[in-house]
Parts: sequence; structure tokens; C-alpha cells
Amino acid sequence: MSDVFSSRIKKDLDYDFLFKNNSLDERDQGIESDLYSIDIFGNPYMIAMGEKRQHPQDVKDELHYIIVYLIVDEKVICKLGVYEIMEEEDKKVEMNLDVKPYDHRDAPYQEMELLLHQKFYTNPRELDPFIFEPSSLRKTYQKGDRVKFADDQANRIWVVVSQDGDQVNIKTDGFKDTFIPVPSSKLTKTQVDYDNVLNEDLPTESSPNNFFTKTGDDDTKQPQTPPSNIEEGEIEEEKNESPFVLKSFFEEKLQDFIDTKKPSESGKYHRMLQALSQLLKTNQLGNTMSQYKGLNSMLNYPKNMGLFRKTGMDSKNKPLVHVSLKHFEDTGLFEINQSLLIVLEYILNIKMVMVNPEGNKMLSFTLIENLDKEKTQKAIMNNVKMLGSPIYKNYDPNAVLFVIKQPNGLFEASNEPKPFSSLSSDQKAQLKSLYEAQEHEYVLGKTQFKTMKQQIE
Repeated sequence: MSDVFSSRIKKDLDYDFLFKNNSLDERDQGIESDLYSIDIFGNPYMIAMGEKRQHPQDVKDELHYIIVYLIVDEKVICKLGVYEIMEEEDKKVEMNLDVKPYDHRDAPYQEMELLLHQKFYTNPRELDPFIFEPSSLRKTYQKGDRVKFADDQANRIWVVVSQDGDQVNIKTDGFKDTFIPVPSSKLTKTQVDYDNVLNEDLPTESSPNNFFTKTGDDDTKQPQTPPSNIEEGEIEEEKNESPFVLKSFFEEKLQDFIDTKKPSESGKYHRMLQALSQLLKTNQLGNTMSQYKGLNSMLNYPKNMGLFRKTGMDSKNKPLVHVSLKHFEDTGLFEINQSLLIVLEYILNIKMVMVNPEGNKMLSFTLIENLDKEKTQKAIMNNVKMLGSPIYKNYDPNAVLFVIKQPNGLFEASNEPKPFSSLSSDQKAQLKSLYEAQEHEYVLGKTQFKTMKQQIE
């Protein structure tokens, strides 16, 4: 099994030099590049291309390449592969004096074959979190609006006839056409370090079908901290409040989430948490299989106690899901357990930290039990679904909720979440110590917990 990312045109050349770092090539930083929708493994993805360059290993200077980037929300996720162009193809263009040689914005990608990096054949479903949802980039046009296209060599002005969802119908000089409006994008780096994503044996496969069409921080309310007479160094004085108070708090904050999130946004949380549950199921984070069932029940919307509900199906026949308060109904089955807290950490953007029954010592930065530090680091850094999820990679809670685990395995909390800025110096020191011990699943130090770090460092 070869681990060399070889050229398809010149077999003796390779592109390994491009994929030593899988993030945005510094030479492409800030360039203007059109967005395209491309079909890979039967699903649509949004891509953009870097500038065309000569292959440095080609002594004849004939082979050119264009880096292909995976795009989500106009941000570069990672490199996908390359398009290749031979010099003589450019010369054919130059023979027509009215047409300039191809650059990255006008190359005939519909006629070219994407050379996809072998990494993505290992598990094609690892790209699923980045499936393109056209409605997220929808722009409304009115009848009579005038539009132009950079790749229209005739430089015509088109008139909008109508818009049907994402498709805009246009006409000019007796011609009719359609397009899907998507803005051009400046390529910018993401904050995730993807250098380790490709560090594994890679199989050699043929390229996927290459049919594509050119297409034209959530604000979380900060919990209010009640007045407190806590002495410095204490976590919180127990006030013997009923767990129902915590339940009511969760219901209120979840209602805020439901009121502001579309099913497509809720689905991002659902997909990331599904990826985490699979890591638990397969013991990739440690001896965690026994914790999978509970988390999976929260995510498996057909179940009565699931926190998510199916709203319908999208245009790709994939389920749309939303968070439901039905889970909190007084059926006698509701519990504030480990699985619920793991889900709510992300949905409510609040870090849950376990403390001792006396409330004066922090015990764990993670809710996952039996977690192995080394296995967790390796598993997540090689899991594209986790790394590529904006919910995970940009997890930046602005408050901490101290929870106590009862002998029956359920959790309670005496007080509302506390902003990191309101913690005492001893609390900040304890929190910093637990975080830096890395005995938890948050492995992206550059992009996670920015708010917390500003307060504890």
C-alpha cells in the first residue's frame, strides 16, 4: 500500500510536499477564489481552488497544479487534493489571442479530474460533517435584477426571471440559464492544526466521480451569578437546592437554544456528538464502551428519552433534527445523568466540572470516565468528524457549572453557572491544573477554551 500522493499525469512526480501540512498554503492566503459545489462519494461539498503553480519536481516545467480546498462557511477546512494541468494545454489557449491562459479562476474544472488525496478513501464518511447545505448560502433575487458572471467571456448582462429556492432563472439576448448564488471567497486559515490528519498509511484508489457546478459565533447568554459570600478557595457552599432547580435552569436555556437555532444548525451538534459516541463505543478514548449506550440514547431521536427529534427530511433525503424539551417531561424517567450533561456542555456552551460533595475541590475536567490521555489525543487527532466540527474545534464556554455526582450516579448542582471571570484565584488555579493535565477530550489547545484561558493564565 503506497503512501505517496503521486501525480496521475507524470507518475514519477508526487505532491507529498504539499500535504506535509494539510492547512491552507501560505501562498494562497487572502487570494480571491470562486466557490464550487462538487460531488464526492455521492455527497455535495463546497470547494475553492488555490493559485496555479508549476510542479517544482518537473525538470521540463510542463506540469502545473492547483490545490483544492474543502470549504465550510467560507473557511478553509483542509486540502482535499489537486487538479493537474499540462503546459501544452495552456499553449492551446494562448493560440487564441482573445483568450488568456488558464488561471485558478477560469480553468475548465468540469472537464478535469480531481486527484483526491488517498486519506479520504480510508473512510469516505469522514467527510460527512462537511456536506454542503445550499440553503445556508441562499441569496434572494428579485425579478428584473441584473447580474454578471466573471467567467462569461461574452461579458453579458443577465436579467433575473424568477428564483426557485436556491436556483435563480435568468435570461439574456434570447438565452436562458440558471445559477445557484454563492459569493466568492477569500481563502483564510482555520485555527485548527491539521498537520496530523494525514499521518497514517494511505491506500491508493481511483478518483471519485467529479461532477460539480460553479455556484455564484453563536452569542450565548451569560448566566447571571447570584450574590455569594463564598470565601476565596471554596468552590461553592451547598445550599440544599432540589435537582429540580437545575432541571428548570436547563429547560430555560434549552428553550433559548430552540428559539434561535434552525434544524440545520442543531444537526451540527448532533453529528459531532454522534462522532463522540462512536469513540466511546469503540473504546478509542479508553475503557469507555459502557458509557456509549447512555449518550447514544440522547442522540437517537426515535427513542422516547432522546433529546433530539426528527423534523423531516432535507433535499438529500437526510433527516433534519432539532432539540426537544419533550425529554424534560415529568414521566418519572427524567434524570440529570452523565450523558445529558455531556450533550448540554456543547448545546448550552457551559463547561461542567465535577467537584467533591463538600464543594471545595475540583475532581475532573471531563465527564467521561476511564479516559486514557494518550489514546484520546491520538483518536481525536485522527478523527476528521471531530476535528472538522466547528462545534468541537471552536468550543469556547463562557461559564462553568460545578456539579456533584451522587452515589446513585446522578448529578446535582447547588448554584447557577459562574463566569470564569468571577472565580476566585484558588478556583482558577484548580481549573488551570485540571485543564493542563490533559486528562480530558479537549485536545485542540489553539482553538478551544479561549475565554477560560484569558482568565486562568
